Amino acid sequence: MPLYWDSDHTLHVALAPLQPISGVTAEMINHLREITALYLQAPSSRQRGPERDFVALFAPDIPLGMLQGWLDRYGGNEQAVNVYRRNVSPLSMGIIRDHSKYSEPRLFKKWITLDETRTDIEIECQAFPRRRNLLQPRSLATAAEEGEVGSPKVHIIPAAACTIDKLPATKAIFGLFISAILDRVEARYVAQKLNSTILKSISITDLNHVLTAITAPIAQASTDYQKYEFFGDSVLKFTVSCQLFYQNPDWNEGRLSSSRDSFIENNRLAQAAFCTGLDRFILTHRFTPRRWNAPLISQHSNALASAAKRPLSAKVLADVVEALIGAAYKDGGIPKAQACLHRFLPEVDLLSHNDISVRDFACGKGESKPVNHHCLARLIGYNFNDSAILSEALVHPSCEHDIVTQSYQRIEFLGDAILDMIVVSAMSAHPTQISEGQMTLIKHAVVNSNLLAFLCMDFAVPKEADDINTAFHDDQISLWHFLRFNGPTIKVSMEACLGRLRPLREAIWRALQAAPDYPWELFTRLHADKFFSDIFESVLGAIFIDSGGNLDICQTFVERIGLLPYLRRLIADKVNVIHPRNLAQNMIKGAGSLVFKKKRIPASNGATYTCISILNGQEIATVQGCASGEEAELKVAKATIEYLQAQHD
Repeated sequence: MPLYWDSDHTLHVALAPLQPISGVTAEMINHLREITALYLQAPSSRQRGPERDFVALFAPDIPLGMLQGWLDRYGGNEQAVNVYRRNVSPLSMGIIRDHSKYSEPRLFKKWITLDETRTDIEIECQAFPRRRNLLQPRSLATAAEEGEVGSPKVHIIPAAACTIDKLPATKAIFGLFISAILDRVEARYVAQKLNSTILKSISITDLNHVLTAITAPIAQASTDYQKYEFFGDSVLKFTVSCQLFYQNPDWNEGRLSSSRDSFIENNRLAQAAFCTGLDRFILTHRFTPRRWNAPLISQHSNALASAAKRPLSAKVLADVVEALIGAAYKDGGIPKAQACLHRFLPEVDLLSHNDISVRDFACGKGESKPVNHHCLARLIGYNFNDSAILSEALVHPSCEHDIVTQSYQRIEFLGDAILDMIVVSAMSAHPTQISEGQMTLIKHAVVNSNLLAFLCMDFAVPKEADDINTAFHDDQISLWHFLRFNGPTIKVSMEACLGRLRPLREAIWRALQAAPDYPWELFTRLHADKFFSDIFESVLGAIFIDSGGNLDICQTFVERIGLLPYLRRLIADKVNVIHPRNLAQNMIKGAGSLVFKKKRIPASNGATYTCISILNGQEIATVQGCASGEEAELKVAKATIEYLQAQHD
């Protein structure tokens, strides 16, 4: 474990495997208790009580039979004047106790003699380090809080008013480490206990994953469960979506979605945490070394006897369940994560990929319209084995008359969860360390329906002589060419969206390839119809079904269409993905409330949208005549940002 001594020095504590010690006597135990008390007292001005039944004992690295001699040599203190007369080396000097300042500990610098007889002696010393929380890296803020900005203060005090500990300061400094060491050892013990009981069947090999997953943000430790909760949430969504899809071939997308929501809601996960006893292992206590006292066996026993159930919110309990799923994912991939999920939700029991049969679980009931498989395979880089799955993935819900094949909505439900899993896996595997908050922003930007629609419309291959004839007479074939729909409305919407794309295409590509910001405004102007992004996700779901649940093949498609390369650029170039609406709200945090109100304005030639921003009850920006509510909100957010910046200047 790292201990952050100051901004320039980090110490590392290594704990060797536990080993029993033979031949320990009651006298040796007493010696260990006295030595532990000596270390604990060394950096403190507060006099310790007589209790010595410490939970943990510390000793120098010497044979147990030599403890008595060590105590005789280093226990207690002596008058500073006597130490001066013995001419003790500065390197062996103990901590100075200034009794005129309530035994405040000081570090020796040098002796000062005021006369030739050397009977009037002073000591130049400096304040003992005030830093106590060695588990957190030292920042300017913590340095100021601990009173350690600038050089240590020098004190000159009369030797007659001081005593000096026999224990050298170089050894006594270890007393500062004890609270941090015990805090981490206790946390690790809790993680080990959880891993060997509730999680025993999961076999998470790296205990640090478990420790991270059970540490709540309120504990303000060096790590907490938020990032792992992000991973676990995606694994949970993916796993439950797969199980519901395969086990219920007659359910529509709406029923699948509502059932999935009931599976993964916080109350259900919190109940699972209580039922398994997980709540006893969640670390919420904040390490506060200045109020820390060495734990005693007697106090620990009394605390256990009077312990009440901790008031943990349903969200914290649910978050830790998801974080442990995420920890298992980091330790052993999706199979181990799903085993962990099954431990808390036994009813979620996804069949292995070897058990997934396309014959049994494919939803397509036949193929009512031929699809040029050669052309589609050339486009997406995958040859389908079952044409019925492919046919269903390309049927718009407007085809209600088609009694042979369902629409793509069920498969799109599955593809949505698969896409989430692929994106999160790519972020998890990326060498750059990304915070949970940033990962959430990046994921929302990458799975944004406008981006998916743009890739669906723009990704294409050249048309060959034997390819399908399309009503659009393009020289290239895109995914949307294969969509089957009924009625003129979809065609009109499709042509209108493709018309908006043409003047925007080059600007969008420039933004995706090199811009420092995510192209929110360009995408709102594109205002792509949802069925374009649905096609992307339904084809992805179809590949998953046809390949027997092979995520690697699905990932190849997502890579081929350009989504994963853009994800990597977002991370590598630190592209700003914050939506202007959120940026505006972040700017007024702590200074009131900012509300955006959108309104649809009907008109004979098509509706328009207006949006206003209201800061603390006062209207500060208005936008009218926009083609969509999304565009109106974005434009008013940008106007609000300009207003707030002007106010700040």
